[in-house]
Amino acid sequence: MPAFAAARFLACAPLGIGPAPVACTVRAGGESLRCLRYEARRPVANVLVLHGLSLQGIHDVRMDRVCRALAASGCRVWAPELPDAAALRVTLADRDRVSALLDRFSELAPGVFAPSFSAALALRCAAGRRDVPALCLVGGGADVLRTVRHALEAPGGDPYGRMLLFRNFAPRALGWGTELVEAFDAWLADASLRRAPRFLQARSRLGDVDRDTFDVVLRGEPSIARLGGAVLADASGVLHGLDALPHASRVHAKVVLLHGPDDRVIPASESIELARRLPAARLCLTPLLDHGDTRISLRGLASLPGLHGALTQWRSEEHTSELQSPDHLVCRLLLEK
Repeated sequence: MPAFAAARFLACAPLGIGPAPVACTVRAGGESLRCLRYEARRPVANVLVLHGLSLQGIHDVRMDRVCRALAASGCRVWAPELPDAAALRVTLADRDRVSALLDRFSELAPGVFAPSFSAALALRCAAGRRDVPALCLVGGGADVLRTVRHALEAPGGDPYGRMLLFRNFAPRALGWGTELVEAFDAWLADASLRRAPRFLQARSRLGDVDRDTFDVVLRGEPSIARLGGAVLADASGVLHGLDALPHASRVHAKVVLLHGPDDRVIPASESIELARRLPAARLCLTPLLDHGDTRISLRGLASLPGLHGALTQWRSEEHTSELQSPDHLVCRLLLEK
């Protein structure tokens, strides 16, 4: 394991202390992608950081804090933007972009850090490759179709995940009109960007039937099961194309899986199953990780106790769900070659 200032990462991540990014473009798969580069003073490793489904894209504060802290601790970091994920669109195109990015950076043999939706993309695209030494996947899913079914239909599920998935797949499956789609877009934008709610205005333009549909999805009422079934049937082709689980046995990289046990978007059982299927995986379940909170999640990554003891626990051969330090897990997997 190269020299790595784990204590520095611990101190820097909560406040986003570290080198400021430099904007650049990355050519991959015949496409130019916007990218932020974070340069370490004395780089000892390369890390590719993929953002999740977020309107902020590469400027998402959660990812910026991780990137700065990694750079402050000795990593050269690239954070390319996935255009569809930055528009809250679930597509196969971003899967292909991740594959192209791994090709583009193959000579550098980067570790990959990916949360949520991008975790499945990273795992699937790393299958069969020997130029990706390590993956750190945060709150990711194993069976994408099952994960989406949970988000759409589970009682008490997270409304943001449910609204996002309905917005992606329901317009075609259920024949939604423009005004209903705009109401979903407005709600998602307000929830993502934490700004004054403009969706109320968009909702006020809805007719009675569309307003009822909007409210049923937002509140997750029992009648949502009927709508969810139609959406899943229409979306199954795309979702199967994103599935990571069938490819898990071909992943040569070391993989660390971080997950909050109370995650209401993607249940922790997804990471537990992945840990059983992957050839070289370590699982850490910690209540300090929350799928939906942009402030608590990364603060949790950098504030867990027992730093040195956790590293020893992580190096054992047994899978474990004890409270461990994700800092050590991230640092070791991203940097050990």
